[in-house]
Amino acid sequence: MLRIALLLLCLQFMQVQSVRARGEAGAQGQQVLESTYLCANGQGVHLTYLYDLAGPALAVMGYQGQQVVMRQTRSASGLRFVALDEQAGLRWHVKGDAGIVLFLAADHTASERVLARDCREAGSRAYRLPH
Repeated sequence: MLRIALLLLCLQFMQVQSVRARGEAGAQGQQVLESTYLCANGQGVHLTYLYDLAGPALAVMGYQGQQVVMRQTRSASGLRFVALDEQAGLRWHVKGDAGIVLFLAADHTASERVLARDCREAGSRAYRLPH
């Protein structure tokens, strides 16, 4: 299942890159970071991050049986990711080794709701995708 999520992440990554950026990134390759977090409420969150020097980071979040493709957005501190599918409503904000899972309904009057807080990194591994 993780390999399918990673494949979806890679396909989405290629769609959002410009032709120029893909040309520059091809020589560098993409870096993948897989991290598992354990939250204060006992829930686990698995993130597979895909980074490229030429463009924004993407991630696939595994949470409560869902695999959600996310894109990085601006954050005052740390890293913030939002679901590409607005209907999914999931968000992930991580700073250092701690993160929080949030939900925002696809409604302009909605407020973010915390689903899991104090998520601490329990393990990770990094590698590069072949060109």
